[in-house]
Amino acid sequence: MAELNDKVAKVGHLRTLTEQLNNKIKAQVAAAFHPAGSVAFADLPELTKASEGLLFNVTDAFTTTEDFLEGAGKDYPAGTNVAVVKSGEAYKYDAMSGFLDTSGFVLKEDGKELSANDYTDTDKAKLDGITEGANKVEPSDTPGNIKINGVETSIFQVATDEEINAMLDEVLGPTENA
Repeated sequence: MAELNDKVAKVGHLRTLTEQLNNKIKAQVAAAFHPAGSVAFADLPELTKASEGLLFNVTDAFTTTEDFLEGAGKDYPAGTNVAVVKSGEAYKYDAMSGFLDTSGFVLKEDGKELSANDYTDTDKAKLDGITEGANKVEPSDTPGNIKINGVETSIFQVATDEEINAMLDEVLGPTENA
């Protein structure tokens, strides 16, 4: 039971670390990119220092050119976000895979950091192994029960001494008490 309690505590700790990590990423993205609105692919701005850090939502499907970090020839759907970044001495477009909604990003608050605990590949693998909507299962003080999301749940019933003796008598025949 103690081992199960330790595992449950670790999962809760990993969820907290994940939330902290996600908040840190959001803060860094908000600090690095500045939403600049929606534009057609043909209307992306010129690649200059003045456009560095701007984040655009491209309203039409497009194929990357040599001006993109990944090079030419990759197709993206309408709604793809594109940022202007500096790569070496050159400015390039960086297509953000998938949709990046920057409306919920906030700037970093002073005094709020990730914990001193290290978030390892092993920790990430454990988190990735947890199914969304999974239940929290923990031991119960009641024999035959577990707690699922804090609710006592009977898994099996423990027979009483009288029930055990009756079963033994049924199988082995009555025994005489000395």
